Amino acid sequence: MKSLLTRLPMGLLIVAMIALVALLVLPQTLVRAAAFAEGNIVVYRVGDGTTVGLTETAAVFLDEFTTTGGTAVQSIALPTIDSGVNKQLVARRD
Repeated sequence: MKSLLTRLPMGLLIVAMIALVALLVLPQTLVRAAAFAEGNIVVYRVGDGTTVGLTETAAVFLDEFTTTGGTAVQSIALPTIDSGVNKQLVARRD
């Protein structure tokens, strides 16, 4: 039976390989919003349409609309929790 010290390098190698695979795969799965088009209107919306109490915080969205016809172009949900360098942005209705 091998001791912990002789098994440790193989364990570190496996962890390093998993980390490398994660670094190669994760950036490809990130979804980025399209840039806002010139001339469109962007609306700062608080909440997702459900009722929010006066003291409760709600998610914030940036909704883009065209100025001709008011067609919805995209809706971007801003972060609701801290994640790395991204900080949460929530708002209250009042």
